[in-house]
Amino acid sequence: MLTPTPAQALERNDRRLESVPGGGMTVFEENGPARVAHHVHPVWKIVLPERGPAVAGRISGAGLLVPPQLAHTAAVISAYTALDDRFQGVRWS
Repeated sequence: MLTPTPAQALERNDRRLESVPGGGMTVFEENGPARVAHHVHPVWKIVLPERGPAVAGRISGAGLLVPPQLAHTAAVISAYTALDDRFQGVRWS
């Protein structure tokens, strides 16, 4: 049984970023397009855009599974939900 944990939300202008930690995994979403600079995550990450492709470097698709330690840039053109096992933070674009 999972114990619910409180969601965290950040708002800036017309954009909202939410993270919901729990069970060792973290789900976060943003209600608009986003782009992050070259970075490396120590954990697996799944990115699922609401519409349009998710892009990591030269790879794009309806969703992305990014392995740990892969140096990459990333972008989505719509709202998205992402899952990883540790909240890394998101830069506003």
